[in-house]
Amino acid sequence: MNMHFKRTQITRSRLIGLLVILGVAVLYLTAQPASLHAADYDGEFDISQNVLDIGVGGTYRVYDSVGTPTGNHITVTASDPVILYLDGVRITSPDAPPIDLNNGADVTIILMNDAMNTLT
Repeated sequence: MNMHFKRTQITRSRLIGLLVILGVAVLYLTAQPASLHAADYDGEFDISQNVLDIGVGGTYRVYDSVGTPTGNHITVTASDPVILYLDGVRITSPDAPPIDLNNGADVTIILMNDAMNTLT
């Protein structure tokens, strides 16, 4: 069984055009704002109310309903991966790191679109 393939040549300008289109598509997809709905989270927490201790892996939205700096902080002790969506938090924690990762916790932090987050 003989198979024949037709060889097509792509000009340099066409190749550059395709690479530009690919690059724009990648930039567009990676620059999409982080926006999830409540059903997409394993939990939502108001950091202005208390210290947050995350002991179970999952996806969490952390927000600040007051909008003023708080002395509260986030501690992650989970052994499973944790994804934190920070949505307008202002944590000023003089006694502890704003986000404390214990025991080599695996944490991904995502900043929500159109939200100012301050950690000091």
